[in-house]
Amino acid sequence: MKVEENEEYDINKLDEPDESEDKRNLEKICVLNEEYDINKLDEPCESEDKRKLEEICVLNEEYDINKLDEPFEFENERKLEEICVLNEEYDINKLDEPDESANKIKLEEICVLNEEYDINKFDEPCEFENKRKLEEICVLNEEYDVNKLDKPCES
Repeated sequence: MKVEENEEYDINKLDEPDESEDKRNLEKICVLNEEYDINKLDEPCESEDKRKLEEICVLNEEYDINKLDEPFEFENERKLEEICVLNEEYDINKLDEPDESANKIKLEEICVLNEEYDINKFDEPCEFENKRKLEEICVLNEEYDVNKLDKPCES
């Protein structure tokens, strides 16, 4: 698992695109945090290959922090309904069971580092049926509101 730090306090910005085993790249994920609905998404992400993920749905059992009310939209109309994510320090993003997407794609790893709070440090993979892997997701943190993402990541 690859973890990259952004030393200039763009805490969650990763410099390299995601690499999956099938060589697909999702370079940007835009996420909006609104009053602790940290992972509520209301704008589509844009990837270099113009693929679109219609839904990313993550449940936080304790706080419901990662429940997403609105989908990602991508041009190829593929849908990933769930992503399981582990937060080591606070267990905010820990899911007990693997996520299942409508098209049965499974993401083995999502790797994001938050330097200040380590909220997005994931050291255990998500498991999906087809064993595809996204090693990196670039996420932009602005103004130390760790999960408040209102701009796309830049790779």
